[in-house]
Amino acid sequence: MNIPIYKFAKIIHPTATVSDLAKIGRGSTIHPNVNIGPNVVIGNHVHIFSQSIVGHDTHLSNYCYVANSVSIGAKIKGKSPGTFGIINAFSMHPLKSLNVMGDGGMISTNNKKMYNWIKKFRNHGMIDRDHIEFWGVNMRMQPLQAVVALEGLKNIDNVIKKRNKNAKKMDSLLLNLSPNLVLPKRPKGYKETFALYMCLVKNRDKLLKYLIKNKIEAKIHYPLPLNKQKASSNLKLNQKNFINANKQAKAIITLPIHQYLSKKQISYIAQIIKNFYVKK
Repeated sequence: MNIPIYKFAKIIHPTATVSDLAKIGRGSTIHPNVNIGPNVVIGNHVHIFSQSIVGHDTHLSNYCYVANSVSIGAKIKGKSPGTFGIINAFSMHPLKSLNVMGDGGMISTNNKKMYNWIKKFRNHGMIDRDHIEFWGVNMRMQPLQAVVALEGLKNIDNVIKKRNKNAKKMDSLLLNLSPNLVLPKRPKGYKETFALYMCLVKNRDKLLKYLIKNKIEAKIHYPLPLNKQKASSNLKLNQKNFINANKQAKAIITLPIHQYLSKKQISYIAQIIKNFYVKK
C-alpha cells in the first residue's frame, strides 16, 4: 500500500507494563497485561498479545507476533492467535491451554522459506541423514508428545468454552467487591482461554492464607517481578520505571477457574472471598 511508516500509530493498552527504556515501533500493538522489560526493541507492525512477557534486551523484528502460549484456542475479533504475524511460537508446557506431558512447543508460519529453514534448524541443520547444511539444534518434539497434543486439540474448544463459562460466573460474583478486589477489563471481541484467572486484591497475602485454609488452591503469579529478580541485578534498573509491575506483584492473585469446577464450587470460592472482606 506504500503508506509511510510515520503515519502508523503504536497502541499500548493502559494495563500493559512497559519499561521507559523499551523502544516500540510504529504500527505495533501492545495488548492488556503485557510486561515489557528494559532495553527491549520492538520493530514496526508487531503484535504482542495479552499476558505476554518480553524480557530485557529482547529484539523483535518487523511483523512479529508474540503470544503468551496460553492463547491457543483464543480469539481476537474472530481471528486466532498464531495467524497475525509472519512467524509465531507457542509453548506446550503442561500448564498451557494446549499441553503435552512434559515440555514441548510449536511454530506456525505461512512463509514457505522460513518453514523449510526451521525444519532443518530444529534437527541439527540436516537436510537428510548424511548431510548438514548449517549448524542447528536438537529441538525435535518426541512422537509421544505430539500424540498427546493432537488429542488435546480435539477437545480444546470445549475446554475453553467451559473455562469462559466459569470465568463469566466468577466475574458476576466478584464484581461488587471493588475496591477490595479489582477484575481485569474484558475487551469486547476477545475470547480468552483462562489458563489463569487473575485479579488484584487488597490484603493479598492474608487472603491467600485464608483461601488455602478453606481448601481453595489459590496461587500468586508471581510475587517477585522480573525487574527485582537476581538475574536482573546487573542491569542496575531504576525501580521507579516499574511502578505498575511492583504494585501488581503485591496485589495479584490467581483463583481456580478450570473446566472441572462446578457452579457450586465457583460459588463457594466467591463466598469465601466475600467472607474474608466482610470480616475486615
